[in-house]
Amino acid sequence: MIESLTIANGTGNTVELEKVDLSSLTNLRSLHIEERCFLFTKRFIVHDLEFLKSIRIDRYCCIIRVDPVWDSLLSIKSCSLLESIRIGGGCFYSYSSMELESGCE
Repeated sequence: MIESLTIANGTGNTVELEKVDLSSLTNLRSLHIEERCFLFTKRFIVHDLEFLKSIRIDRYCCIIRVDPVWDSLLSIKSCSLLESIRIGGGCFYSYSSMELESGCE
């Protein structure tokens, strides 16, 4: 029953962690990811979080490498109460795709 989640600086920085999917946190209302997290992650997914109101991602998260990674994806979908998304500099630097979809009809 997590409603507010802060992920501390430098979390998730292993080459094996290629995908972060937060969609199972169904009661989440706010998400804050501090600097330099998930450096090697190439798929970052936030789907179907009906209570989520804010996403804040600080600098230098989800970088992967300097060159574009063609199968990388940032996807935020069906979070109908989402009011703000703040992404710091250098984040998702080499990502090739981004999907933003409100889920509202």
